[in-house]
Order: sequence, then structure tokens, then C-alpha cells
Amino acid sequence: MCEVLKSNFDEIYPEIEDAIKKSSFIAIDLEFTGLHIQDSCNNMMFDGGAERYLKLKKNCQSFTISQIGLAAFTHNPTNNCYTAHVFNVYVFPQSCTAIDERFSCQASSLKFLCQYEFDFNKFIYEGVPFLTHEQEERLWTLSNQDEVISDLNESYFAPIFTKISDWLRQADNEDEMTIPTNRGVSVLMLQAKICFMFKEVWTKLSSKNEVVVIKVSREKREQFEAESSSWNERIIESLVGFSKVFRLITDSKKPVIGHNMLMDLLLMYDKFHNKLPKSWSDFKTELHRILPNIYDTKHLASKCKKLLEDHNLVHQTNIQDLFQILQSEKARFAAFNSPTIGLDSRAHRYDEKEYNHEAGYDAYICGYVFLRLCHLLAADKMIVGMKPQRFIDYIHIVQPYKNSVNLMRGNVMFVKIDGKDPKSHRPDWLYVVARGSNNLPPADTLASMFEGYASVDIQVIDAKTAVLAVSTFNGSKHILKAFRQNKIVSVSRYSLVKHCKPVRYGLWISILAMGAFCVWTFVGDK
Repeated sequence: MCEVLKSNFDEIYPEIEDAIKKSSFIAIDLEFTGLHIQDSCNNMMFDGGAERYLKLKKNCQSFTISQIGLAAFTHNPTNNCYTAHVFNVYVFPQSCTAIDERFSCQASSLKFLCQYEFDFNKFIYEGVPFLTHEQEERLWTLSNQDEVISDLNESYFAPIFTKISDWLRQADNEDEMTIPTNRGVSVLMLQAKICFMFKEVWTKLSSKNEVVVIKVSREKREQFEAESSSWNERIIESLVGFSKVFRLITDSKKPVIGHNMLMDLLLMYDKFHNKLPKSWSDFKTELHRILPNIYDTKHLASKCKKLLEDHNLVHQTNIQDLFQILQSEKARFAAFNSPTIGLDSRAHRYDEKEYNHEAGYDAYICGYVFLRLCHLLAADKMIVGMKPQRFIDYIHIVQPYKNSVNLMRGNVMFVKIDGKDPKSHRPDWLYVVARGSNNLPPADTLASMFEGYASVDIQVIDAKTAVLAVSTFNGSKHILKAFRQNKIVSVSRYSLVKHCKPVRYGLWISILAMGAFCVWTFVGDK
């Protein structure tokens, strides 16, 4: 595992670029600062793709990514071995002039990260910056360098500038002085500010990442400026940060693997690409354009349920459980010529211990699970004793599951990024009405009345009526039977025409309009 921070990003970026270019596929995982910005954004069985998108959009625009894991898997066909090159990247939004991101934190999510020893100091102090295309374009429209660095805290820089000014009075050309740096301040912006304020100096970084100020002649200063990119270019490029990696991934068109990854996809789009579109269909169109080959191991595992059971493998769809199952000797020898899956030299600690919910580790085990499931599916389609498979053969086998992303607790099992979403797999909704003059109990009390029969979600319409979504057909049948004689509520199957007032009123208006048209036509003919 290679840990990537703001201080070493420029050094490691070429390695990331090389790993992505040489890879067969890229597995990703994200950690973030919250899940649900408000209760109305919780997952419900009423949600289809469009409804869930609007909820997740609110969540993703409110929270931010704290860590992203990349595992670029390269295949060596000679020995049928895949090697995972893993990068664990802390990311953090930076402020610069008009760019000043705001984000929320959910206490339960931060507590969860604490339980897995997440390093919040690295997140805030050393997180790699990122920008959307729109934010980057906004910075490029600024007319001069001073606008880019205008929001820097002048009270912090005042004593530094006084110290440099005093030193310059007695310094000769080529003399140097060192300025200690503060890890809360961009070293690049500090250099730019010094060079902008003092025309007779240039700067460089020491081996300890301190700023070295050099007094130079006018000619030398002009030479340095001619040989270097402008400070504007260097600062904006540094602020683009991890978005450069995301653009490498989108440009490569390599398969991108995740687990239960719908929120991950929205977050990456919103933070590294552009603002999320208004509609679900627009989001799917643009996402498919930039990431045309998506595979969700949660969905893939659910489709492999019978196959895993046939091999006497316990069926679980949690990524950590799946990894443990598919890493077992029984799973690895369930089919001939199963590929070897290893880690690059810097990630061997992942072989020695579990690092659950460290993004790099979760990305690695997600890619591992993908390969194992691909091989089991390939073996199931071919005769015993098959030859080692090329990665392109695996991709052909899992083609039916491409761009199908799991939908948790929705009215469909998955959504389709490159086409229409499937039809609902849930039972018909139930219509709940309070009997007599009483109002319905509170929603949580009402839900508890039905939860003994199945998992349910409630949508309250008004004080006397609600709609009930039930997880199973048997549960729905049992609820209808059990509440037939209930004294508090009556329960019946929901009818859009009968129970939805806007639809009912719309039909009446249409009928009346048609009747009026017919009368007018008849009278007009007279």
C-alpha cells in the first residue's frame, strides 16, 4: 500500500499514472464524512432509481470524501498472476479565492471512522486537493496571480515579509535565508506570495520542505521566470490534485470495480468531475460517457448466489465476508487454473492483517472478489480442465452484469447506468387507513405494528392515511390477512387511481373536460 498525501502527491503521481495505464482494471473504494444529511434522505423501499438519486444527490452535495482507495490490477498471462498496485489517498477540499468548499459531518460516520483508527490529522492537514472542471475553469478566468492568492491570511504572512525585508537590506546576490513552513499553509502559495511581494528574490524548497529565499539580480529573476511555469499555472495544477487521477481513470476507459458503489459514483462525479445534474437520466448519460465499464461486486455476488452454494460456499454479499469466503482454500480450488492474486511490494501489510474500512484495503479486496467471481463464472460456463483465462475472457463472461449497480433497500434490486432500470421486484404497496374518527399512530409506532411480518417502510399521507412498502410477498399477504379485522387500522392493496388524490382529481378533470367538449360540439352543431 502506498499512502498518498498532499506532501508526496507530485512524487507519486507518475507511479499512479503508470499503474493505471498498465492495469487490466481499477477497483475503488471511498470513505466519507456522512451518509444521510436528513431523515428524509434515508433509503426506503419506495425508491426507484430516480427517487434514490435525488436523495443521494443531497447527501453527496453536503458531505465530502475523506479517503479514496485505488487498486490497479495488472495481469501477467505467463504465470496467470494478477498484481494489485494499491494507493490509499487522503483527500481534502482546499480554499482558493472564489473556491471555498463547505461540507457537513455526521457524528455517527466520524465515530465509525474512529473505530477503525482513521487519521483525521492526515485528512485535514495532508489531504490531496481536488477540483471539478467548473471550479478549475473559474480559476483560469482570474486575470492575474494576485487574485489566486488574495485570500491568504495576511496576519500570518506579515512577520515573514518583515523578516525578508530586513534581511534584504544587508543581503548580497545569491545569499539565502530559510523560512520555516506551517503545515496548514500551502508551501506553493507561500512561495508565490513571497515572489509576488519581492521582485529581487526567487524561492526553492529545501530537503525538509522549507522555503529557501534567494536574493537574485533582475536578470536572474527574469531567467528563472522564463524557465518556469507561471505561479498561477503551478498553483491551479496543484489544486486540481486528485482530480488528475480521476481524469486518468476516465480517459483510460478501463473497467472500474466497486462494491455497493452508487454513492461512491455520485461522490466521485460531484467532487472530481462536475456538479451533479438535476435528473437521474442526465446523470446516467454523463456517467456512462466518462465511465462506460462499471461493475458492482455487490450486484455480481447476488447474481452468483446459486453458483456459490453449488460449491458449498456460504453466500454473503458484505465485501469483507465475501473476501474471507473467496480467499479460502475451498474457494481457490473450486475451479481449475484459478489465477494467483498478489500485492505489490509496498502493500504486503495487507497480507498480514485486515485493515477493514481503510479505503486502499477495501479497494484491494473488492478487486480480489471480482476476479474470484469472474473465474467461478467462467468455470461454470466451460468444461472441467479449462485453460487459464485471459482477462478479456472474464469481461466477456460478466458482460450481462456491466453497468448494473446495486440499490440498497429500494423497489428494485439494481439500477442500470446504460439503459432503463428494471421493473420493481417488491410486492404492491398497501394502503393503511385509520378506522373511525381516530388518527393514525405516529409513523414509528405504525411501522412497529407491521414489522413482525416483514421489513416495512411507511410514507404518511395525512393524519388518517399512509402507504406501506413491504419487503416480501409473504409478508404482504400475512399483513393483509392479520389486519382484516383490526380495530385501529384497515389495510388494503394500494390503487393509484383509487387512493392517489392527484391522479383521481386529474381523471375527474379529464372526464369533465371531455364531457364539456362533447356538449359544446353537440350544441355547436345545432
